[in-house]
Amino acid sequence: MGLDDVIKGLEAPKQFNRQMGAMFNIWLFKKYRNATDGAAFQKSKDPIVVLNANGEQLRLFANNIGCGLQKRPDFVVKANGRYVIGEAKFIGTEGGNQNRAFDDALSLASRSFKKAVTVAILDGIVWIPNSGQMSQRLKNFGGNALSALLLDDFFALL
Repeated sequence: MGLDDVIKGLEAPKQFNRQMGAMFNIWLFKKYRNATDGAAFQKSKDPIVVLNANGEQLRLFANNIGCGLQKRPDFVVKANGRYVIGEAKFIGTEGGNQNRAFDDALSLASRSFKKAVTVAILDGIVWIPNSGQMSQRLKNFGGNALSALLLDDFFALL
């Protein structure tokens, strides 16, 4: 690889799937009320409130309510008095980092906690029937996995 190829790689825009995490959080904060302080978040009487904090603060909050997470979740929400800990991933293709992102989301969503519900918010090719290994795994998945388009419905069921 020559210098020109290195420069092209450095100047190339982020892959779309890498931009989606930040875009999901921007959408989440616009759609629902959010709190930047853990105490205000816990005391909030809003039907749906998002904890607006960095990943490490989200992990610490989740662990303070008994989740014991090693990895940082993508979001923490309180909906109808219940905490929701989740991962949000856009899957554009199978393979490599996309498989790892998918596995991370399902790993969290397969766990159960006394004080929190877990969920994988997945969008992209995973919902195309028989499109590959990921859609097959979702068909047999026993946890909470859904599209961001169904988030209001999910929160209403809590």
